[in-house]
Amino acid sequence: MAPGWQTMATASPEGALPVHGGSVARPFALRDVTAFGRLASQGVFFDLRQSLLHGASPLASALLGLVTHQHWGAITCVHEPPLERSNGQPRRAFCQVLPRPDGVSWDLSFLYPALDQASWASRSWLDQLQYMMVLGGQRQVERLCARAPEDGAIEETLRSAGLCVVGREEVFCLAQSVKHAPQPKGLLRMTWEHRQAVRALRQAVQPRLRRQAERLLPCDEVAYPQPSSAVTRDEFVWQVGDQAMAYLSLSQTRRAAWLDAVVRPEVRAEMAPHLCYLIGLAEPSRQRPLYCAVPDHSIGLGWVLRTLSFEAYRRQSLLVGFPLARVGVRRPMVIPGLEGSVDIGTPVQGISRPGVGPNGGLCH
Repeated sequence: MAPGWQTMATASPEGALPVHGGSVARPFALRDVTAFGRLASQGVFFDLRQSLLHGASPLASALLGLVTHQHWGAITCVHEPPLERSNGQPRRAFCQVLPRPDGVSWDLSFLYPALDQASWASRSWLDQLQYMMVLGGQRQVERLCARAPEDGAIEETLRSAGLCVVGREEVFCLAQSVKHAPQPKGLLRMTWEHRQAVRALRQAVQPRLRRQAERLLPCDEVAYPQPSSAVTRDEFVWQVGDQAMAYLSLSQTRRAAWLDAVVRPEVRAEMAPHLCYLIGLAEPSRQRPLYCAVPDHSIGLGWVLRTLSFEAYRRQSLLVGFPLARVGVRRPMVIPGLEGSVDIGTPVQGISRPGVGPNGGLCH
């Protein structure tokens, strides 16, 4: 844990925390709107699916989160590095996460500045991510996930902040129109009756660590307050008997379309007719492309997409951190002879506070 984070218990009422080297991290406020709006286009975007479907607007997400107390929109933090680190000029850095519908996972969506824009950017990223880790732990968030461009400097910085790589994937893009294809036999629109079969499919196909960190499939999402948006979603299951062979989900906005696919290895080579049917529903074009992310453990599906005129768009890494491992918890202090009559608790953080000697005795 980075130096300075033991001060979490003494955070100010506004939520600001002193972090490494005398800098301060705090929640986004109205006084940050002008600076954030001017600098947002110079940052690094992580949630590619969100930015392609809805457009990258960190300021709009920050304002929505601010006015709705983060029931909608993004959770945004502001980092103010010390003057000596930013060449004597007052600077601000920004970090955003998007809560998932499950309520216990966040996705990293934005960081400013980019690592190549400022000498203090790397240290600022670490401070902001540590702040988000602490904030997530306080809110009982189990996972902080990030889909980062496959870039050595970015990945190294995220790993230094406590995130670990659990998978890699390639995003494919189709930006041309295709003929509509008939619906293949066995491909059914998903209903609640298919939920159990799709969960069994995920468990059989996806590696455990990735499955734990992966974005929820639409069929697994729980009720969660979200603003109305022009997103349409079609879900399909290729079922043979009682077994789900593939799950396909098509999400569409006026900007783009995104295809999610979970397929059993033994039938990946037979997926072309099913994919062609969904491509026809998406009606991709140069103005409104269709994207699909293929994990490295499903590489055979990527070859099928290439035969359907998809082109490689971007490589990215999936990283995950665990905020609950970064905060103190209350453990009972047991005093012989008093267990039955007195309930005494102490924060774990209190053990390392000044005033406690190296051998556990109090220093007066």
